Amino acid sequence: MPSLEEYGVTVIGAWVDPPGHDFFFVVETDRYDDLVEGLRPILSTGIATIQPVGDLQAQVAKRMAEAN
Repeated sequence: MPSLEEYGVTVIGAWVDPPGHDFFFVVETDRYDDLVEGLRPILSTGIATIQPVGDLQAQVAKRMAEAN
């Protein structure tokens, strides 16, 4: 999506479920506000759920290092 690129959001992948009218994006960004602004052109088409996630391996390594 050009609007995401405009705000510096990297799109890792994008998928659609046409019968369900659902879009799925995996993106990378450091700023939540950039993501929201980049999605603004399509937000009016429905409900957006934004779920922040982290790198599982990095989280496990961090916890293991803290435990030692």
